[in-house]
Amino acid sequence: MRLRPAIPVAAAIVSLAALTSGAAASTSAPRAAQATHARFVCYPAQFSPFGAQTRTIVDQFSKLATVSFTMPETVCAPAPGLSTGYLTCYTISAVKSAATPGPVHASDEFGKSISVAPAKLLTLCLPSARVDGGGSGVTSKGLDRFTCYAAKASVVTHQGVPVVDDFGNTNDSIGAPLRFCAPAAWKGSSVADSTRFLSCYTDQSATKGKIVILRNEFGYLKAALGPRAWLCATATLS
Repeated sequence: MRLRPAIPVAAAIVSLAALTSGAAASTSAPRAAQATHARFVCYPAQFSPFGAQTRTIVDQFSKLATVSFTMPETVCAPAPGLSTGYLTCYTISAVKSAATPGPVHASDEFGKSISVAPAKLLTLCLPSARVDGGGSGVTSKGLDRFTCYAAKASVVTHQGVPVVDDFGNTNDSIGAPLRFCAPAAWKGSSVADSTRFLSCYTDQSATKGKIVILRNEFGYLKAALGPRAWLCATATLS
C-alpha cells in the first residue's frame, strides 16, 4: 500500500488557523479595520451640553480652514454595526477657508459616475465610541475625521435597500444626496486614508434610535437619537 506524504506540522497549523478565522468572520460582527469601510447611517439627536470649539483643519477641498463648531447634531452608526465605529457630527457655525471647493466626480455603491458640487461646509464628524451597553470606549483605528459639505448630484432613488445597524434591520428608500464628506485632520497631523470619502443620501426608514452614550476626543456625550435620516456610503474620487 502506498502511503501519502505527511503534512508538515507548521502547514497544518496554518491551515487550521485559516479555517478557524474564516468561520469566525462568517458568524461575527466586522472587525474594526473592516468597519472603517462600511456604511454609516445617521440619526439627528438631542445632546447633553457641549462647549463651542474652534479648530484648524486640513482636507482635500478647503485645503486649510479654521472652523468654529457648536452643538453636535447627528450620530452616525456603522451599518453593519460595530459598537466602537461611530461618528459624531457637529454643526459648523463659521468657516475661514484657504480655498473654495470645485466640482468633483465620485463613485460609490449607488452610482458609478456621480458629479458632485461641494458647496458650504456644514459639519465636522469625529470618530466616536459607543460606551453604553458594555462598549469598550475605544474608537476604531484608521477611522478619520470627516468634513461634510452640502452637495448636489444626479442619481436615481433606490428602493428596498437592506440596512442593518445597532438599532434596526430594515429595507430603506435611499434618495437624493445631501452631503459629501472628505477625510480631514487637525493642522499638523495627517489623515489615515486620503482615498476614502463619504457620500450621504436621504434615508426613509422605519428605524428609530435610542439614548446612547458616546466618547470621543472631546469627552463623553449623551445623545437621544431620533429616526434614521441619512445613509453615508464609502465613496472614492474618480
